[in-house]
Amino acid sequence: MTEEDRRFWEELIKVDLRRFLQTNFSIARRAGGGELAGAEKLELVADLITFFFKAPLTFEPLLSLAPSPPSLYLALRLNKQFLKEFSRAPVDYLPTLIRMVDVESFIDEGLRAKITKAWLVFPADTRPGANTSSLVAHLLTTPAIAWSLAYNYNSTKDRRYLAIQRISSQLHDIAKPIEPRMHYRVEVFGELVNSLLSNILDKKEVDEVKEAVEQHHKDEKSPVRRADQISAAIDRIRDVIKVLIGNEFRTPEFMEMASRYQRDVFELAYGGGRDAWDFWATVEERMPGKIRELSEKFVERLGSVSEVRPSLRPYSDLSYFLVDIGGVQQFVYRSPKLSAVAAASLFIDYLTSAILPVFIQSWFEEEECVWVPLESFLLTSGANVAGILPGRIGADSLLRVVEELSRRLKPIEVDFKVAVAQFHEHYPHMWDEVNKDMALAKISPRPGSSITDVSGGIEPSRICTLCYREEASIGELCATCSRLVEFGKNLGFRTKWMSGFILGQKKIVPRDVWGVEYGDEKDPDSIALNTIELISGMEPPFTGRELNVAVIKGDGNRMGEFFSKSISISDAIERSFRLDHSLKTAYGKALQAILSADSADGKCERDACRIWLGTIYMGGDDFLILCPSWLSLPFSYILAKEFESGMGGKCTLSIGIAVIPPEHSVWHAIRAADELMEVAKVEIGRRGPASAISFDAVEQGLLSGETVLRRLEVQRSNGLTARPIPVESRSGFSLKHLLSFFGYSLDYHPADIMRHAYSHRPSKDGSGNPTISRLRLVRRAVRAAVECGTSMLGRWDEGNWESALKIATLYCYRESNDNSREEVLRRVFRDIGELCRRQLTDQAAESLRAAPLLDLDAAAKILGGGGI
Repeated sequence: MTEEDRRFWEELIKVDLRRFLQTNFSIARRAGGGELAGAEKLELVADLITFFFKAPLTFEPLLSLAPSPPSLYLALRLNKQFLKEFSRAPVDYLPTLIRMVDVESFIDEGLRAKITKAWLVFPADTRPGANTSSLVAHLLTTPAIAWSLAYNYNSTKDRRYLAIQRISSQLHDIAKPIEPRMHYRVEVFGELVNSLLSNILDKKEVDEVKEAVEQHHKDEKSPVRRADQISAAIDRIRDVIKVLIGNEFRTPEFMEMASRYQRDVFELAYGGGRDAWDFWATVEERMPGKIRELSEKFVERLGSVSEVRPSLRPYSDLSYFLVDIGGVQQFVYRSPKLSAVAAASLFIDYLTSAILPVFIQSWFEEEECVWVPLESFLLTSGANVAGILPGRIGADSLLRVVEELSRRLKPIEVDFKVAVAQFHEHYPHMWDEVNKDMALAKISPRPGSSITDVSGGIEPSRICTLCYREEASIGELCATCSRLVEFGKNLGFRTKWMSGFILGQKKIVPRDVWGVEYGDEKDPDSIALNTIELISGMEPPFTGRELNVAVIKGDGNRMGEFFSKSISISDAIERSFRLDHSLKTAYGKALQAILSADSADGKCERDACRIWLGTIYMGGDDFLILCPSWLSLPFSYILAKEFESGMGGKCTLSIGIAVIPPEHSVWHAIRAADELMEVAKVEIGRRGPASAISFDAVEQGLLSGETVLRRLEVQRSNGLTARPIPVESRSGFSLKHLLSFFGYSLDYHPADIMRHAYSHRPSKDGSGNPTISRLRLVRRAVRAAVECGTSMLGRWDEGNWESALKIATLYCYRESNDNSREEVLRRVFRDIGELCRRQLTDQAAESLRAAPLLDLDAAAKILGGGGI
């Protein structure tokens, strides 16, 4: 820990966190009409501290369009009168709430970056192996456990006492980065607590917090002490550390250092108290760099963590719960209206990260006069909410809460499932148990439920014209679609056109970039009537060459497996944080790469706007984007690469791209992109962990979910496609190699990738661009090579693909030496011949029994943007 790190942490707590508390207390006072007091004030302080440390999750690519789900939670939390009204009818009040929230007011980008650094830099423990757990995650887990323990054993459910225990748990290690060895002494942490809470809490409350922090090292019965012990036992994963690096301590030098304490060397190293501190100080003094070396060995060996068989110590007074929101895909895609799709997706995010947690808090306050801590909701992503509750609050209580919420969400139908497992010291076992319980809950029908035809008994003239599932009750729409359309008005293209987005420190507003208003659909030249054309790359007044639009759909791979491998609760929290943060950061970097391309015609800013306008949703581990066809492949390449980098190579994406002319059905293209993405997911399962992509493009005919699969099946049976392909691969054909065929560098530099993309950006008349001309020649040469192989063998299929490919290779080499052809076409034939030759000698290609000739053709069509 450097002196700079200490100063950074001190400023984060004394200045940034304190200012955050003061600002939001002022908002809460104004909303409540006066000073806060007693338990409610303490509970708000605790929730605000938790919210502050979860701030990195408040970043949204649609910033300035709609508040992030965590920001929505905070808006409700700061106005308890409105919260009560909202809880009675969430769907009715949601549009009003969204309009109330200033989406940029809670956490600015600079502060969010500082808190992100705090997550990643400061460990809960500095010892090898144990230093993989984040201090911030520990400060969130410990109060959730402490509150639950205090709730169980405080028969009066004294809210003030419970809140003091929470805040004390949040702050019990707050001085660790400043004075690691003496952080628990009142003269060390007391000054920090005073600086943070003075004049926010009164002196008596501050003193009580400090006393509880001090006592947690002395009083065996203290909830803070026991919570710290349980949290530490889970996070410091002693059994895992012992198996992976325990033998490293059985050296003469380590044994000699431990002998003076007359204790087992490992038990000494990973025990508590002054002896452990002295031991590690001696290690660093005698063997400089040894702590780092052991830490690196632990990380390297984590892949074999499944070999560990730790003790399964249960805690009967604690429960681990999981709430699953079912039928998400059907709900999100119930309507072909894009603004309704965006609204449905955002509604699920709001439900997961804001509505469900705050409703549980509000319900328990009304029913049991207690306030459930925000930190009890450890994981809120992917339509799942998981966390810690007292053992006395069982599955039945939680089920009653979510069923009541489901009733109040009408007319929107939400199917909640609840699972509860006994809390365990070994997190993977606990995660496995709660998921087994959830699997049973999903196949068990609710009492009184029955299977019904979704549209049975509805007059055809009365079926909703959007979802075709429910009866129209508001004009031509059912109640659910009507609400989503209304909600989606704030997320539609018109609102985005006027509001803009923030990239880095710059705000970009499409209306200002183009200098025109959105207009209305009565004007044939308006943006309103030509939004998809604009996203495709066309410019007002939308005459001349028509360009294609791409639908990009992506999803994280093996997310269940990824979370099941968490070795502790802190690890699970960090994985959730990194997942959401990495995808959104990757999206931002891909947009930034476009701005960095510095095209001579100054269109970079407009093209970044096109992608932002076409971003239907982005967050968690999935996304749906409309963008110019010619940008779709390089943009997806950067997005996948940056996401993998952000996840340390431990998570990958499956991506499907469907490209159509702008007058074709975008809804059908979304279905096509979804099917292509699912095909890529299957490939991940077959070939191993890597991001994968599949793509297709048409200029005539319909590209839908059914037709795209038929096209792919035919091309595969003919042995003419390797799709889906990995985004990057050390051996075999990949998106990286495909792009390099079209002149992209094999070295990864996002700005350079986008600079090259601008070399084939379609012009208005489509002429005079040598890169575009090469794309046309590639398509021409591919067709000729395929026709040659087919004509000589009668057919080209999986059975004779190798012979056909040899013929195509010889044909391409012959044509490359034909001096009667123009030089650029000869080079194209030579390059295709080289690609075919490599495929013939590539074992990966042999296992696929395919040549990527039609992949070249499709990529050329997509990169050309339309009409080549």
